[in-house]
Amino acid sequence: MKKSALEERYFQLVTAAGLAEGMVRQLRFVEGRRFSFDFAWPSRAIAVEIEGQPFTRPGTFRDLGPEAEKFAHAALLGWAVLRVPAKWLTAPTDTEGETEAIVWTRALLD
Repeated sequence: MKKSALEERYFQLVTAAGLAEGMVRQLRFVEGRRFSFDFAWPSRAIAVEIEGQPFTRPGTFRDLGPEAEKFAHAALLGWAVLRVPAKWLTAPTDTEGETEAIVWTRALLD
């Protein structure tokens, strides 16, 4: 799945789990910067980043510098950021039938 498809899958899962209240998509959290979270609960300072593939093709890595700066700003501002890999959006992984992405999201929001 492409990142936008992964983000849509996460949105569907969060909505179905009843966790979407207060959630904002593509929240810019640093004034004057283009940094944004894929999903955020601003009143709780909780954010979720859906992770795409780490490689563009075999042997080619993406530049993680801007991403590292983004997460450093988030930490300084008191945000808890959950980074969700694609595999967490697929098969249910707990006895309640929820995916790992929802299990971790629920744990942060509770």
